[in-house]
Amino acid sequence: LLVPVREALDCLTRAFPDPSVRPQVLRISLLPSMASRWLMPRVGRFRVANPAIDLRIDARLELAPIATGGVDCAIRYGSGDWPEVEVMKLDDEVLYPVCSPGYCEMIGIAQPADLLHASLLRHDRQNWSSWFNAAGLDVPEPDKGPMFSDTNLMLDAAIAGDGIALARSRIVAGDIGSGRLVRLFDIAVKDRHGYYFLRPHRMEPRRRKAVECLADWVQAEFDF
Repeated sequence: LLVPVREALDCLTRAFPDPSVRPQVLRISLLPSMASRWLMPRVGRFRVANPAIDLRIDARLELAPIATGGVDCAIRYGSGDWPEVEVMKLDDEVLYPVCSPGYCEMIGIAQPADLLHASLLRHDRQNWSSWFNAAGLDVPEPDKGPMFSDTNLMLDAAIAGDGIALARSRIVAGDIGSGRLVRLFDIAVKDRHGYYFLRPHRMEPRRRKAVECLADWVQAEFDF
């Protein structure tokens, strides 16, 4: 009976942690689009698996400083060259066009060239030209159409039927799965940026253990 009893006790310990032990609070920084469209659908699983850790989510376009103690860790999207912090690469990213089902039907999109006659939603950190080249279209970077600095706003505009967005696959997966957006064509282009988990070089032992636990969980979710 030793093995099943131990398993049962471990299960009870996870479900009902000792109330005298205060949870470890971790402050994590990430962009609003990553927070709302990637983290929030998964955060419940983290809480169930790690009841002794309380997350404080700092979601804003201006990412909080890590090395100076603004936050404990961060998920960032970029080139990976942040100074004075430990950097762990999570994954690369690919881009492809998406739009609402209604907009796709209204415009009658059947081939990549049809996008040249549509309203293209633009992001100030992502260029359409790389996808056009992958699709065999020799056209310049669009200089018309709404420009966004926030991916959430761009995707919300696409969902509302305002045009076609060049989207990051991980950010838009939930919208495609729910049917709010549809992917146009099988053509995808690798972005020059990727996802990274950042943490300070120095932390007190209990906080470091909690940050390492969160980092392992995030990596497992990226690998899933």
